[in-house]
Amino acid sequence: MKKRAALLLISLTLLVFPHASCPARKMHREASDIVKNLSLEQKLGMLLMVGVPGNAMSGEVRRIIEDYKPGGIILFGYNISSKKATEKFIGDMQRESMRANGFPLFISLDQEGGRVIRIVDGVTQFPGAMAMGIADDEELVGTSARILGMQLRLMGVNMNLAPVLDVNNNPKNPVINTRAFGSSPAVVSRMGVAYMKGLQGALCIAVGKHFPGHGDTADDSHLTLPVIPYTFARLMDIELVPFIQAIERGIDGIMTVHIAYPEIQKDNSPATISKYFLTDLLRTRMGFDGVIITDDMEMHAITKNYDIGEAAVKAVAAGVDIVLVSGHGRAARQIRDSLRRAVEKGDLSIERIDSSVKRIMELKLRYKIMDVVNGTAMYRDRIFTEEEMELLAHGESVNRKLSRLAIYAHNFDDELIGMLKDRKQELYVITESSYLRTGIAALCGPRASFIGIGGIGGVPLPEVGGEGGAGVQKPRKPLVLFHFFDANPPAIHQVAQICLERKLSLCLLSTGNPFPVAKVKDLPPTIFTFSSTKASLEELAECVSGSFVPRREINFDLGFTQKEN
Repeated sequence: MKKRAALLLISLTLLVFPHASCPARKMHREASDIVKNLSLEQKLGMLLMVGVPGNAMSGEVRRIIEDYKPGGIILFGYNISSKKATEKFIGDMQRESMRANGFPLFISLDQEGGRVIRIVDGVTQFPGAMAMGIADDEELVGTSARILGMQLRLMGVNMNLAPVLDVNNNPKNPVINTRAFGSSPAVVSRMGVAYMKGLQGALCIAVGKHFPGHGDTADDSHLTLPVIPYTFARLMDIELVPFIQAIERGIDGIMTVHIAYPEIQKDNSPATISKYFLTDLLRTRMGFDGVIITDDMEMHAITKNYDIGEAAVKAVAAGVDIVLVSGHGRAARQIRDSLRRAVEKGDLSIERIDSSVKRIMELKLRYKIMDVVNGTAMYRDRIFTEEEMELLAHGESVNRKLSRLAIYAHNFDDELIGMLKDRKQELYVITESSYLRTGIAALCGPRASFIGIGGIGGVPLPEVGGEGGAGVQKPRKPLVLFHFFDANPPAIHQVAQICLERKLSLCLLSTGNPFPVAKVKDLPPTIFTFSSTKASLEELAECVSGSFVPRREINFDLGFTQKEN
């Protein structure tokens, strides 16, 4: 049995075992046959992905499904409770959709990992994309995505709005940063493809975002309409590279971005409503034949500049297949009614609508969200073999390996590594993280003392005595470990000054966005995790206890400010 289990683990980890769950041939004929018999109301509903209230079936949720007949539902944190309750809620919505509309739903959410998650109970909490990019292990990244995809499908979620394929090459980006695999197109491409293949191999639809790129902006499209002033040649060199690679390797979903590219478009209209970007470029030139989904149409980049119904019509005319709206009230109704009027007036042809509905139906068939038996759609909820299910037992092991590989030490020297390994080294730890505190206390014992982060100017750090006379051993310098999630340069400089005055060694522990930290002048030695998940913090505790040496080189530039001599 042990030999069989070992062989199985190897095959699972390498993602090469035979499985019935890999998306197979395109099912265009079957999808076309379904579309022939749909009413206009059903077709337009299929183009909608809407939010719902609450975390359990209710009269309002039933009304939304019956009234809009949506092709999909997007879930947010407020829709999620326990694993068991979430499974029941999703199952109830699927049954209601089958009753009211005759077809099952896409159930989507943003479970990127790291700082963007929706489900906390029932799925492994892997680190975010940048930590995976630093780890730079395609097999581990692919395996983690496959495990996550299976966990999501077992709960009823069949579409993950990930991976982020943006190249985060703007250190001031407020919305992407650690959500991206890195600032290198090559790294984002390799990790993005590995992640996509893992998800889709688990029959969970991957949706690459945000096309054609949200990485190089200092504005948040949730709040305003960002503008990227680059030429098409620049997009081809950087932003489009990961999308091209993902399309060539078979990604089935792409999400648009609400960003304007005036040098290309010659106006300030966002890519979401651009026929040039979505049809001429993405469909024709790049060859993408999967499903195009808008980012949330209720984001201010749209609502501050357009009537939401008009914007939805423009998006579908441009090539969008699914219009995503986070709400379920006035905006969703306005979009539905605007699409209907556009078809009735001839502004949207029925052929244009049918092409999107065919893609949607084909995807639901191929990903085993539904079967068609004797002309009737049937919802599927059992899709994995026993052999595939054994992979789930290795989720936490893969998580710990990825989290450890992502830990990077900057400005480190051998002396500092020796201090971390030295069991007699005195440590003073400044942190508010219970996970980090517990981990360091367990691994380092009485040599670690903990200091609250408040009132840094008066932190009770020790004074180190004089040098001692001839033949007297110099006192060992205590090491201060200053942990933070959000970089605060004044606080960093204040702690550094205190340590300098008291002759203490200092090491920073950064578990959030690395870019502001990298810009700190005269940055002290710093350990980066690029993630604040429980596993990342526990592996950081292992690192500072001397259990392993962190990596000292990474595969993309974080833009560190040069140290002054």
